[in-house]
Amino acid sequence: MSFIEEYIAEFEHEAARTRKLLKAIPQDQLQWQPHEKSMTFARLGMHISNLNRWIVTGLTTEAIDFGEVNMRAPKAESVDDILAFFEETLAQAIHQLKQATEDDLQIVWKATFGEKVFMETTRKSLLKNEIKHIVHHRGQLTVFLRMVDAHVPGLFGPSADDRAKQSV
Repeated sequence: MSFIEEYIAEFEHEAARTRKLLKAIPQDQLQWQPHEKSMTFARLGMHISNLNRWIVTGLTTEAIDFGEVNMRAPKAESVDDILAFFEETLAQAIHQLKQATEDDLQIVWKATFGEKVFMETTRKSLLKNEIKHIVHHRGQLTVFLRMVDAHVPGLFGPSADDRAKQSV
């Protein structure tokens, strides 16, 4: 199995976990944030969904200048908006991954802000980093859910909330 085939399998597996977590965002708390410097539920959900676009960008460009390109996610008015954007960007990422070759992954990709380089790595390393980035923000989302006493779904086995439901 090639790296790309393995990556797509892992990416789809993690996407199922991400989807489960995004569905748990409370509709009535989309604008809640734990601190003024933190993202809201809506923005965090859209940011997580938007990370799929990084895969497309990483595989279709050799560089991105954030001084010229806006990669921000659109605003969400509902959990359905977040889920629709997630599904759209996920499909785009998987499509682009299926078009990629192993040679494509050796190309060096660079992220800059004007003249300042803040990332320079192979596309292969960028792909690996994207799953970690998504998992990092999923962790934030689980904390947000716990802070508002919403159901936290299990991602790697049952959560405390899942176990409590099973014992009732």
